Amino acid sequence: MYFNWYCIPLLLSSISNLVLAILVFKKKNFNGYRYFFIALIITSWYSFFYAMEISTTELSQAMLFYKIEFLGSPFLSLFFFLFTLSYTGWINKVRPFLFLLLASIPSVSLVLNLTNEWHGIYYLNPKIDYTGIYPFFSIQPNQWYFVQQAYEVILMILSFILLFRMWMNTKGTFRIQLSVLLLGLLFAFSSFMITPLGIIPYGLDGVPYGLGINMILSYLGLNYLGLFDLVPQARALLLDQMKEGIIVIDKQDRIIDYNHSVVDLLSEVENSIGKKLDNILGPGKNNLQEIIQSGKDSILELEKSNTGETIWLSISTKGFTNNKNKIEQGKIITFRDISELKKVEEKIKEQNFELLKLNIEKDKFFSILAHDLRSPLNGILGLTQIISNEIEELEPHQIKDMVGGMRKASLHLYELLENLLEWGNLQNNSVIFEPEELDIKEIIEEAVYTLTLMISNKSINIKYNIEKELNVFADQKMIASVFRNLISNAVKFSHRGSEVIISAIRKNDFVEISIQDFGIGIPPNYIDKLFLNYEKTSQLGTEGEPSTGIGLIIIKEFIDRHKGKLLCESKVGEGSLFTVILPIH
Repeated sequence: MYFNWYCIPLLLSSISNLVLAILVFKKKNFNGYRYFFIALIITSWYSFFYAMEISTTELSQAMLFYKIEFLGSPFLSLFFFLFTLSYTGWINKVRPFLFLLLASIPSVSLVLNLTNEWHGIYYLNPKIDYTGIYPFFSIQPNQWYFVQQAYEVILMILSFILLFRMWMNTKGTFRIQLSVLLLGLLFAFSSFMITPLGIIPYGLDGVPYGLGINMILSYLGLNYLGLFDLVPQARALLLDQMKEGIIVIDKQDRIIDYNHSVVDLLSEVENSIGKKLDNILGPGKNNLQEIIQSGKDSILELEKSNTGETIWLSISTKGFTNNKNKIEQGKIITFRDISELKKVEEKIKEQNFELLKLNIEKDKFFSILAHDLRSPLNGILGLTQIISNEIEELEPHQIKDMVGGMRKASLHLYELLENLLEWGNLQNNSVIFEPEELDIKEIIEEAVYTLTLMISNKSINIKYNIEKELNVFADQKMIASVFRNLISNAVKFSHRGSEVIISAIRKNDFVEISIQDFGIGIPPNYIDKLFLNYEKTSQLGTEGEPSTGIGLIIIKEFIDRHKGKLLCESKVGEGSLFTVILPIH
């Protein structure tokens, strides 16, 4: 052994890396600290035994130190790469079999180096070379030596890429910290490149020196720039993935940080680090500046200049202080896009208005209905009271007339209650809609048949003008109710001995069914109110037949279910024409 001046920085590097490893292991407060700790131990080990190697002229001693330093050195790039993966948040994206693949190459290198005397795959011709500035141990690299070198270079390049990507997505202090890490990695990478070029003294391996500098710089960047406390990977993953926009300003209102989401809301904030917030926002954002300066949480309507779209922002501000004297250092401003919430609120207001309107309409409807129910009930009660009190004095024909009046009132009451039940089922969505292909002529003839007595009592002549083989796609019960009500109304409001014409023709993908009478007609001020459940439009038939006023409302809702239409034309004294339009398919 002899003293070699070049081993001094190596021994200092070894001691420094060992101390740093102890500090890292004690703190344990950043992602990847285990890998970084192992990398520091390996670097310390590598530097120390390389210092021993260059301080001997004995071949056997030099080979021993070389093998000892090689116990860890093949894995140094691997552990630094694992630290980089963990530090940048990429480690969870790497599949387990890739870790085995990464560890396989340095493991093979270790075995081949330790057993090189048997095969010579890693190196050839080990010797002490006296041609340099000092006697040094030299080897002739063989095949696997270059595989290991390529492996280490590739991992360093990948580490550099990951750190650089993170550097591109960060700002302020975080970017400075990453810059230090990248600088240290460049030292390590450069040491791999300059040794073969002969730039450093002949016989000296620059790799241990570069690796030592890399690890020391990395630790300084991590520790003294506060990365242990700030954890940039958490900032990148959390702050930039937040939906809320964030701007951080100092006490001079200069922007010191922001996330990506705020750029989507306020595009002018992009590339504004170090600039004053009021200068960035410009004169068009006076309200926004007032909110920020007031420090009060507020909601602001803002028009985005790039799209002209109006958005609603909820803006909250929170000051932060230093830990020593609690003096405010700046503010964190949070922007939340509540445009969708505002739209929902507006929709709820509209729905509440519609519900209020519907309730008012329903109250009116029930008021009308109560009046219509009271009339036949009063008639029945009055007639039954007369019969009960004066039956001995009444003539048979008088009793017959009273019973006839009671029957008419009962029929009206029954019709009213039946329509009310049907309307209630519609409102509760308890009417099942089951459309099928139906022959329209059969439906109409069946409706006419059920009204035979009513038609014959008034001597009404029903005329048909229906095309052959004319089908519609409809619910049988609903459509039967529609035509039964329409034909019943036509008969009710027709004069005795007149006629009702029922027509049906196809027009494109629809069928138009018309029911025309030549009766009393409908007053013009009634036509627009026929299908409104809060308007009273009922009137007596030509022979005093009562009308519920609900039938047309039910008809209209049934036809709406079919995506059809109901049209009405009428003139007082000339009759009415109701047209139903239904789809064929």
